[in-house]
Amino acid sequence: MPSTLTESTDPYCLRSGESGALLRDHPWRRFVVLGDSVAEGMCEPVDGYPELQWADRIAAELSTVSPELAYLNLGLRGLRAHEVRAAQLAPALGFGPDLALVVCGGNDAFRPGYDAEAVDAELTAIAARSPSSQATALVSRPSSAVHRPA
Repeated sequence: MPSTLTESTDPYCLRSGESGALLRDHPWRRFVVLGDSVAEGMCEPVDGYPELQWADRIAAELSTVSPELAYLNLGLRGLRAHEVRAAQLAPALGFGPDLALVVCGGNDAFRPGYDAEAVDAELTAIAARSPSSQATALVSRPSSAVHRPA
């Protein structure tokens, strides 16, 4: 059965004007996104919600408060965590961000022999470079899957 929720009725969505109030004094002027298809914005549209992808939406909300915000999304579908670091870290650092969002690891998790510690090490290596660029780093990783018998 389809959901009857829309963005305006969803209790987990901000109401008009709330994001501006929350972001009013944010310091960020250069926002970069690194990652896989989730970062790129690949998803299925949902009736009642805007089609603007979530990273683009974060950038849009930040720019309502800081119109001079520069935004670069390097997300690319299919990449594994080590590929994100190898292909996207240097261009991200070259952009000179003060806010970096890293979203990857899902493609690693779908492969046989998934090594959560190796993915965490890749994410840590990416985030560890952010202080050298003076960026605040937000990192999202896949949750550990746990089997709990009924």
